[in-house]
Amino acid sequence: MKSITLQLSPACRRAIKTVAKLARHLYPALSDPPVVLEALGQRARLFFGAGGRVSGSLDLAIEGEQRCPEVAVGARSLAELAAPSLVVTEDGDDVTVSANGVRRSAKPPFSIDSFAISVGQLATTAELLGDPAGSAAWVSRAIGSKAERELRPMLGCMRLTLFYDSHIRAESTDTYRLHEALIPIETERRAKFENIVDATTFRFVLEIAETMGRPISMVSSEEAVQIRAPGMTATIACEFGTWPPTDEVWPAFESCGHVRAARLEKRIRQLVRPIPPSRRSIRLELRREGSSMHALDKFDQVATAGISDVLSWNRDDLDLEFDPAFLCDALAANEEAEIHATEPDKPIVVMAGARKALVMPRYERRR
Repeated sequence: MKSITLQLSPACRRAIKTVAKLARHLYPALSDPPVVLEALGQRARLFFGAGGRVSGSLDLAIEGEQRCPEVAVGARSLAELAAPSLVVTEDGDDVTVSANGVRRSAKPPFSIDSFAISVGQLATTAELLGDPAGSAAWVSRAIGSKAERELRPMLGCMRLTLFYDSHIRAESTDTYRLHEALIPIETERRAKFENIVDATTFRFVLEIAETMGRPISMVSSEEAVQIRAPGMTATIACEFGTWPPTDEVWPAFESCGHVRAARLEKRIRQLVRPIPPSRRSIRLELRREGSSMHALDKFDQVATAGISDVLSWNRDDLDLEFDPAFLCDALAANEEAEIHATEPDKPIVVMAGARKALVMPRYERRR
């Protein structure tokens, strides 16, 4: 019997938990999808991948000259084992991984080469500045439901457009709403490039990159996008299809009011909470002298609240009705925002710095 102990830093443990969450997203048909663990010398590596959509590896610092066999550990088990000390025990053909009194069986992996994704000729490299993980998480709120994604795969994706040496535009849509965020970058090459990737995968990979530290960079080609951080490289295969014509839907923005977005989001969620999610609507009555909102159960008014202290309106009176979840997603993660709305059957636009969201009213969805 041979045992080795891998000492993992707090950042590595957080990364392991996110890898486990990503693996479960990538392998929805498996209850405990595999992640490959390997230790060589003073470094350990985690490999993850699924069906050619994404592959990646994380380097984890360990103490001493250690070597353990390549083993496949279930993602759920791996999350339970994310402890300061990880013990790999080899007893003949049996391999176990244990931590904090929790012991899980491991299996020899399929070839690590099967995780690799061809990236082709790398076109451009950009260092991501600001809060790329937060921006990706907010943009990915606008993806379609599972049923919508199965019918139209693009509704589960995020389009990434690199604009020369300025920023990357990230956007997602489910055709009822559209989220867009500008991620500032630094790059030595002036280029314009476009990739379409699975939105949830991109969000998870950036979360992992944040745990590994800065700098975080994105390398793009026609076939794949790579996210690199200290001790980490993750490759995401590009999706190919026709992106919805989102460039054409944005109206000319002119501020019609100011909103304390985070506070309004909280109030909306509280107001509609007693109503079953499938029956909820929120109606905004926007007035110069004092705005209000009404929670609706289908067409029946259930609750009313004033919002003049969190929303100021400077145009003619206007009544709008929305899916409250969509409106809350547009407001989420933003403290202050400007809003643009002109007619009951036209979308509302919420703009907060480098982020903007468009939400279609209920009127359009009922027609």
